[in-house]
Amino acid sequence: MTTILLADVAPPPKSKAAQLAELLPAIEAALEAGHTHTSIFDYLENKLGLDLTYRYYQITLHRLRKRRDAAHSKKQAKARSPNISKASLPSSAPAVSGSPGQGFTYDLKAPVDDFFS
Repeated sequence: MTTILLADVAPPPKSKAAQLAELLPAIEAALEAGHTHTSIFDYLENKLGLDLTYRYYQITLHRLRKRRDAAHSKKQAKARSPNISKASLPSSAPAVSGSPGQGFTYDLKAPVDDFFS
């Protein structure tokens, strides 16, 4: 019986998009240093051996940035919005029930002072 150890098994090859995702910080740094997308693409293709087309590089870079920015804005929105729960409402606040378009009912815990009575 042959035993296979996990250390002996090569990890599955990463997708092209996953490889670009790992290189995204370096790509961004190169762009800020003044390199062009064309020179970065040539480096990825010739020096690192990535088998990409320039169009695939552009599209994948756009998608990675979009995903990163969406995650960043989601974190910021979560940090800005207060966490309001039912327990944080004052006890004198009325409970509201009902669904949109059907009217609402209020469960008042204290007597209502009627101005006209």
